Amino acid sequence: MWRLLASLLFVWSVADPPLTQDWVGELQIGASKRLVQLKIEAGHKPIAGTIAFPASSQSEVSLSDVSVDQRHVKFAWKDDADRTSFDGRLSAGLLSGTVTADNKQGTLQLAPTVTLTAEAEQRVLGYYEMQPGHIVSVLKSPVGLVYSDYTSGQLGVLFPSSQDTFFAGPSFQVAVPVAIRCRFSTDAVKNLTALHWQDESGGQIGRKLDQRREEVTFKDGDVVLSGTLLLPNSEGPHPAIVRIQGAGPQTRRNAFDGWFAYHGIAYLSFDKRGTGKSTGDWRDASISDLADDVVAAVRMLRQRNDIDPDQIGIEGDSEGAWIAPVVAARDPKLKFIVLWGGPAMDYVPELMNEIEEGLKARGLSGDDLRKALEFNRKALQMLADGAGLSDEAWASFQTFVAPYRNEPWFSYVSEPKERGWPQKEALSHGTG
Repeated sequence: MWRLLASLLFVWSVADPPLTQDWVGELQIGASKRLVQLKIEAGHKPIAGTIAFPASSQSEVSLSDVSVDQRHVKFAWKDDADRTSFDGRLSAGLLSGTVTADNKQGTLQLAPTVTLTAEAEQRVLGYYEMQPGHIVSVLKSPVGLVYSDYTSGQLGVLFPSSQDTFFAGPSFQVAVPVAIRCRFSTDAVKNLTALHWQDESGGQIGRKLDQRREEVTFKDGDVVLSGTLLLPNSEGPHPAIVRIQGAGPQTRRNAFDGWFAYHGIAYLSFDKRGTGKSTGDWRDASISDLADDVVAAVRMLRQRNDIDPDQIGIEGDSEGAWIAPVVAARDPKLKFIVLWGGPAMDYVPELMNEIEEGLKARGLSGDDLRKALEFNRKALQMLADGAGLSDEAWASFQTFVAPYRNEPWFSYVSEPKERGWPQKEALSHGTG
């Protein structure tokens, strides 16, 4: 059956779309490459439009001198006070041409895209079995829908060309040149969603997995924590993993639960206290408090008949990798620990090493580097003493920071924008 499905031919339309459609692509000038979003409103007189660069904080920029003659398109915009002009053509479904900016030339290539409805997005989200053992997921992320191929390790953003067709470029958030096209189809009678996938290696068709998701709640003292337990379809009791989130207001969202469940391992991911449906406030929580939340999650799993109490482990990502050893020290019955981006040294020295290397990479040196590092050491010490754990202490911290904001090196510093960063106990005592 799988061989028959994989042998099916895929036919994709390359008809030229209307210019009034939204566009996404890449601007390249020299070694610089930028993700671009373009909107052209050809129904206006004169023709109007905007261009945006999602990877930067810059808002949409209005286009000027827009002209459309058959398939020949021209427009211009101001970027950082410099005028950039585009001259290109619409061909084979793509808008491509040259750009000129400050006596430099480059290229701009764009593909048409649409905005997904909530219904269409929900329909395609999930894990797909392309063939036995080969899983591809399509999951929601802050940058859009992202596919992950757990066999090849490849992942990237899927850009919608309609409510059920998508495309992707050769790397993560690159839209062109188009390297992947896919389509989702639904059989309402059989309650089956299929993923039709086409890339340079050929075509495949995968079926969406019907996986068992269960909403769960558990308590750590007065804090009520809410999460999702994804269970294998096989008969239990099952081994299980509890996911520990990274820093900040992290929710239960993850990219692995379906893969583990497919391989017979239950996966619990929960909203950090104060996020999603969980009560409490992560900004007031120490590493110790967050570790106790995980201990409570493990305790809840051990009380279930469909979970093997002797086969439970934990998975920590980033800050979660600091929390995981604390959990293991408090629960010696844990079977295993998985660490992503785990600690190489104590928390404060590791943060300072990361800060110093980042400042050097951005070109800071000499006396400015020394002053920036001294500021960071003082700031981290204040946070270690609790500057992020109350509104009053946070106000005092802001008073400390204020005079430094006018220093020439300050723009190089990653200033914490909200209280609670980083956690007090981790800064004071490490993970021990």
